[in-house]
Amino acid sequence: MSSRQQLCSGAHHLIASLILNNLRAAGSIAFTSGASAAVGSSFVKVPIAVCIRSVQAGVYKNVFHAAKTITSAVGVRGLFTVSVCVCVCVFRCVCVGACAFLFF
Repeated sequence: MSSRQQLCSGAHHLIASLILNNLRAAGSIAFTSGASAAVGSSFVKVPIAVCIRSVQAGVYKNVFHAAKTITSAVGVRGLFTVSVCVCVCVFRCVCVGACAFLFF
């Protein structure tokens, strides 16, 4: 192999490794960004889900009535009391959000 071929081969490997490392870093950043966004959105989605499920169960007239009654009785913390709902919602949102950011 001539020195010119060695130089081209070395440059090719250098460029390929730089591109691959940048893609890995970009994927990690996208995955982490999606997971972080999903955790943040869960603080909005979970209370709404709690209110909607309370209305569907027939406990309250509508979502606004549910939110007002729950917060006046136990405070804002009452909207996050259904631990299974919170865990499932956060886990699902983190997985979906992270993968969505990673692939799109």
